[in-house]
Amino acid sequence: MHKQILEGIDDMDALRTIAYRAVEPIKREFEDQQWRGEIVRSVPGCLGWEKPDEREAATAAVSQAIAELPVGCSQAAMVEARDRALTPFKAAIAERDRKRWREFGEPMRGTR
Repeated sequence: MHKQILEGIDDMDALRTIAYRAVEPIKREFEDQQWRGEIVRSVPGCLGWEKPDEREAATAAVSQAIAELPVGCSQAAMVEARDRALTPFKAAIAERDRKRWREFGEPMRGTR
């Protein structure tokens, strides 16, 4: 079969073009999955002083939000989805810090 394909193509540039077009969707999907993984791995750095169970729940929420996006969406769309998914977690952490500050006159940093 390869011989038949090559016999029908006289121009190596044309062959390269065909090859690039054939692998481009696979490359885009691979890159998309890489970016999705990076966004999910960024969750702990986005939250700061969360509890382990909050980190797990937040990571799951971000994974779900990212999974709902179409393949090939922009990195900005992935970041926006992550940030939307993290909003309730950030609010809960901030409220806990405010409560700790009111009760003890200090934030909870490093005590969770």
